Amino acid sequence: MNMLFNRSHKETFRSGKVIKGKWNGRQYIVRRSLGSGENGTVYLVQSSEKLYALKISPISIDLGYEITVIQRLSETQGPSLGFSVFDIDDFIDDDEHYSFYVMPYVQGISIKYFFYGKSEKDYLKIFIKMLKLLEVIHKEGWAFGDLKPEHFLIDPDLGKLSMIDFGGVTKFGEGIRQYTEIYDRGSWGQGLERLTHITIYFLSS
Repeated sequence: MNMLFNRSHKETFRSGKVIKGKWNGRQYIVRRSLGSGENGTVYLVQSSEKLYALKISPISIDLGYEITVIQRLSETQGPSLGFSVFDIDDFIDDDEHYSFYVMPYVQGISIKYFFYGKSEKDYLKIFIKMLKLLEVIHKEGWAFGDLKPEHFLIDPDLGKLSMIDFGGVTKFGEGIRQYTEIYDRGSWGQGLERLTHITIYFLSS
């Protein structure tokens, strides 16, 4: 990966934009944006009639850290977490340098919306699945720092839960790299004794 440090990602690639990897040469056609954050934008892309999720950013030092985490987890716990890395490369567009990685596109909806109209039993089932996913990451020595409903997708037909956006994953003992203030108990001045209430807020928000 090209570890250049560039300006923040502000561009939005329109539908039909072709992203071609500098090193591996694979081409991806942008279909639509799936969302954006502090260190990049995720697009739904197509390559060889298959759909993928491509995260791209000009701040490759940040994205490089995220890619390192994903590679490590993909090699050791990918099947457990339900993800894998398909491609990692750089992209040059109008003299701007970007880094990106590609993962299979996960079908599903945010648990934030899935829970509407569901019972407490449904809440508990998903909560247990979420804890199992977090346990896998914790056993590898990482913390999922940016914990929020938008980062968990569920297939409403199969009931499969998947984690997305690993930008906030941080090694234990290091300062959290990314987090969303409204979901962070530290920003509320709350400690571990309020964790149960915060978990309920997380699931019901």
